[in-house]
Amino acid sequence: MVFGFHRDQQISPVGAGVALAGVFIAERIILVIVGIRFNADALGWYWQVLDPVLLRENLFESLFFLHSQPPLFNLVLGLVLKLAPNGATWLLHGLFLVLGLGLAMAIFCGLVELHWSPRIAALAVAVAALTPGWIVYENWLFYDFPVLVLLTVACVALLRFARAGEWGSLGVFLAAVSAVALTRSLFHLIWVVVSLGILLTIRRRLGGWRTVALLVAPLFLVAGWYAKNQVVFGFFGSSSWLGLSLAKTATARLEPEDREALVAEGVISPWALVKPFSPLEWYEAAAKVQFEDSPIKVLGQRLKKSGHTNFNHLGFVDISAGCRTDAFAVIVNRPSVYLNSVATAVRRFFSSAVAYPPFLDNLVVMAPVYRFGEMTWSRPAAVAVAFVGALLISIYGALGAFRQGQRAEAVVRLWVIWTLLWVLVVGSLVEVGENHRFRFLVTPLVWLTLADGGRRLWIRLQGAADE
Repeated sequence: MVFGFHRDQQISPVGAGVALAGVFIAERIILVIVGIRFNADALGWYWQVLDPVLLRENLFESLFFLHSQPPLFNLVLGLVLKLAPNGATWLLHGLFLVLGLGLAMAIFCGLVELHWSPRIAALAVAVAALTPGWIVYENWLFYDFPVLVLLTVACVALLRFARAGEWGSLGVFLAAVSAVALTRSLFHLIWVVVSLGILLTIRRRLGGWRTVALLVAPLFLVAGWYAKNQVVFGFFGSSSWLGLSLAKTATARLEPEDREALVAEGVISPWALVKPFSPLEWYEAAAKVQFEDSPIKVLGQRLKKSGHTNFNHLGFVDISAGCRTDAFAVIVNRPSVYLNSVATAVRRFFSSAVAYPPFLDNLVVMAPVYRFGEMTWSRPAAVAVAFVGALLISIYGALGAFRQGQRAEAVVRLWVIWTLLWVLVVGSLVEVGENHRFRFLVTPLVWLTLADGGRRLWIRLQGAADE
């Protein structure tokens, strides 16, 4: 018998899934009782969130003139604020709990699809749902957890399509990929295009106009947002903040004296003297310019109702473009500064994903588990081994699948490889600071890959023992 990986005859996948849902709900009730709370600070001051007043009163105008972020996260917040202006936090908390349950079900379905016993799969997910990372991200109002859920759903849907050819699964995969790109600017149109291109390796299964329409839909949606920004704001992308992020990675890493010298020489602009993501007035003072305040509120409002800076002010489009030019100049003239920053970003990528200020209160509640995790599975070495191990397993599996003519199986592994490399490489090249959160987005993909590798290794060891 292959313990834990055979098809369990005593409980069906449906029965195990229902049991898992019940356990998950019980776990969440207990977490509330012991003091875990939902952090909704994003509504008050987060840069990525538009003024809640504008989201409630001018939602669609505000979304159309949104240039700082892709639209989906603010769209959801705006709809909730309209539906329940006095109970938005409760409704959003409920929505994130539903996402948590959806994540549990997605991972469970993935494990069953990978031939894990439904009983063992349900138990594994129930335990994983109590890890500090899962809990704190599920209880933080930000787009990280929804993106993590969407990536997991995309992976499992692609796996089901590759193995069973279910058109519904293909539709779910394409919808999830589109939603990811329209929620998190890290996932660029290039990531979407390559994700769809990977599907073409099984074009025989895809044949027909219906598939062409399905494949074009994500491109139309994502590229449509990029095109809107090109026409309205003059840049082709999902967010205008690339320059500000690069400024953190390159320009801001210069020694103050060196930065001032480069400004004096005209190599970089006076905006390089301003800390990235500072109030608009600081940039105006540095460059001795005055930005007009647009009559369109979301573009002309300098401060949100809360008193915090509105980083969607139209002036930040020009500021970010200037910061991007400065960052490229620094990369060319001081490459060692940029390379050191990238190395720092990579180290940050493999650091603990829960060591972050918004999580502090909830981490205090589960301090013993958090400390144990930091000494074991959250140690940078353990995180790096798991991530690199998942990459190597995926590469080995893709090569083996191609050799055996199993193109559909290879497609899933290629997409996992592409997504893991994207968050590591692209994230490290353009950002320093949030990289541990980038890595957490693909944690379920790593789990599923390691689970599949562990199952295959167990079967081989059992076979060798039987011989």
